[in-house]
Amino acid sequence: MEKIFNVLFITHESRMYGANHSLLNLIDGLDKTIKPFVLLSEYGPLTEELEIRGVSYHMFRYRQSGLWYKGGIIDNPLIYFIKSIYYPILNYFYCYKILKVFKDLKIDIVHSNISIVTIGPLISRLLKCKHVWHVREFQDIDHGFKLFISKNNFLKQLKSADAIICITKAVSDHFNLGAFSTIIYNGVRASLKPVINRKKDYYLFCGVVKKEKGIEEAILAFAIVANRIDNVVLKIVGGIEDVNYEAYLRQLLLSKGIVDRVEFLGFRDNVDDLIRQAQALLMCSQNEAMGRITAEAMLLGCPVVGFNRQGTSELITHKKNGLLYESTHELAEWLIYAYLNKNEMLLLITNAREYAVKNFLEEVYANRVLLLYKSLFSSLVDRSTHTSI
Repeated sequence: MEKIFNVLFITHESRMYGANHSLLNLIDGLDKTIKPFVLLSEYGPLTEELEIRGVSYHMFRYRQSGLWYKGGIIDNPLIYFIKSIYYPILNYFYCYKILKVFKDLKIDIVHSNISIVTIGPLISRLLKCKHVWHVREFQDIDHGFKLFISKNNFLKQLKSADAIICITKAVSDHFNLGAFSTIIYNGVRASLKPVINRKKDYYLFCGVVKKEKGIEEAILAFAIVANRIDNVVLKIVGGIEDVNYEAYLRQLLLSKGIVDRVEFLGFRDNVDDLIRQAQALLMCSQNEAMGRITAEAMLLGCPVVGFNRQGTSELITHKKNGLLYESTHELAEWLIYAYLNKNEMLLLITNAREYAVKNFLEEVYANRVLLLYKSLFSSLVDRSTHTSI
C-alpha cells in the first residue's frame, strides 16, 4: 500500500490573493497519497474554500515576520522596533500551541506557503518532520516588505529547509539560492476553456491598483494608442489599495483626455471571459516574481504584452508566445501591433497556450511538487543538485 503523506501547509492570511490561490491549486491537484492540513492566522475567504473541499484547517494568530513599507521607508521606526521584538516572541509562543494540536497527527512535511512567515522551521523541528519552503515573492522590490531579521539571517533559515521551491528562476536568483532551490512554476487552473479568436475592442490590465503594478505606465501607453486607434478602450480590473493613488490616476486620465476610454471595473472574482475577449493583457509590473495573470492569459488565449524583466521575461519569449517591452512608447507600439496583426497574434496565442499547458496547469504543478515530496524520503536525493522539476 502506497504511503500517505500528512502535509501541514502554513500560510499568512485568508484573503484570496496569489499565494493562496496557488495553495488551493496545489491542494486540488495533489493525489490521494497526500492528506493536507492548513495552518493560517485568520478566518476569511480561504477558510471558506477549505471547508468546501473538506480540508482540515486550524487558526492561530501568529504574525508575519516583518512589516510592509513604501518607497524604502519604514513609516514608524519605533513601531517597527517594538514589533520586531514582540512578534517573534508571540510566534514562538504559538509554535508550542500548534505543537499540541499536531503532535499526534504524525505530520510528515511542513510546507511553508510563503516566505514572509518564518515559523515553519521551528514547527518542523518540534514535529520532527521535513520542511519545504515555498518562496513566491521577492519581498522587498515587489511588495515593499522588510523582515525583522537581516537578509543574511533569513537566508540561513531558508537554506536550513529540506527543500526550497522558487516559483521562477528570477526569485531564486534574487536570494542567490542557486543549487539550494527547485524551480516549480505555479499552477493556475485545472482545465482549459476554448480560445475566442474574435476579440473585442479593449485591452485589459489586471492587478491591485497600486504604483508597484505599473498601472501608470499602462495608462500613459494607452493614451498613445487611443490617439491612433478609435473606439478601443482600456479596462482595469483590481481592488483599490490606495484611494489617493486612484485619485491621482483619474486626474492623469483627465489630463490625457482619455477619461471616457478607460474603465475601472474594481475587484472581480472571475475574469476569465474578460481575458479571453481582450485584444491583449498588459503586464506592467517591473518586479513580478512570476505573474499568475500572465499564465492565466496564456492558457485562455490572450496575448500578453509584458515588461522585459524578472519573472515576466522568464515566461515570455518575445514574438513567440508573447510580446516584451522596455519603455512606455514601446509598450504602446506593441499594443498597436497586437491590435492590427491578427494572424500573427493567432500564432502567438497558439504557441503561448502550448507552453502554458506544459507548465501552468494544476496537474503539472501538483505532480512536480509531489515528486519533490517523495524525493525527501529517498536515500538517493542530493540536496546540492539544483533542479527545475
